[in-house]
Amino acid sequence: MANATQTATQRKIPLSRQTVTDGLTLLLQRRWRELGQAARRFARQGDNDSEALHDLRVAIRRLRSLYRAFSAALQGSHPRLKTLRGFFRETGTARDREVALEWIRQLELPLPWLESRWQQAMAQDQRGLAHLPEGLAELAQQPCETLREDLHDTTLGELAATELEKKLARFRRALKRLCRQWDETRAHRLRIRGKRLRYLLEPFVRQHRPCARAVERLKQLQDLLGDNHDMTVLRSRLKDLRRKEDDSMRARQLKSARRLLKQHQDRLQEDFILQFCGQGRTELLKTLESARLALLPHSLAGKQTPP
Repeated sequence: MANATQTATQRKIPLSRQTVTDGLTLLLQRRWRELGQAARRFARQGDNDSEALHDLRVAIRRLRSLYRAFSAALQGSHPRLKTLRGFFRETGTARDREVALEWIRQLELPLPWLESRWQQAMAQDQRGLAHLPEGLAELAQQPCETLREDLHDTTLGELAATELEKKLARFRRALKRLCRQWDETRAHRLRIRGKRLRYLLEPFVRQHRPCARAVERLKQLQDLLGDNHDMTVLRSRLKDLRRKEDDSMRARQLKSARRLLKQHQDRLQEDFILQFCGQGRTELLKTLESARLALLPHSLAGKQTPP
């Protein structure tokens, strides 16, 4: 009864003001529970639940991102994190094919024969993942991670703000470089940097509006860069298929599809430059800095001002 009362009291305290031990424990429990729900849904999925694999990957990624974002608070090695990474990689082939199919349908690419082939392959991929729910259930029963004892006087918001400040410096540089000259490698690197910022801020969006605004802007940035990355990967796959294709008509269809993808990709790049370079870049960085300050106790935040 005492534990239940303590938990209820913790939930009334804003997450950013809870101690690292209390706040991170609560978050880890929540993420593991979400993963369990997604795993059970995947286990009973049918033909009408095409998003089950996507939602399972999201749940795994959210849990992994929590470990990575707050790794400074964890003590020792984390075998469950390594196993989670393995499960996530196992789902990669099926999800990549699923994403490619979504783009073929959305952009109405003239590849009906390829769509049918990949649909069959994706169904086979998913059947090969039938062991995942049981494996995740076993993983959830393993001992919980140990948190550092020297952080008992530090709030979760303070820890997040400290980690955010470190990652913001790299994000600023990556954004500046991409705005100066577009490059696929730079775009992919910025997308990863943006993800890490978002993972730090997501737990606090309900309590702090600056964090919610920052997460929304980062999501918009990720969506553009993610779609651009999908285009790059799909164009490369179609190029490889064209090289191996003996049927001249199919080869022409693949060439036409790659051209349409390139046109769409060019528009994505233009949208990104309009939204996140120049004044958009300045506004995004101010939004992120405001989110960082919101995570600090008032006594600390008042001593700092956004640049």
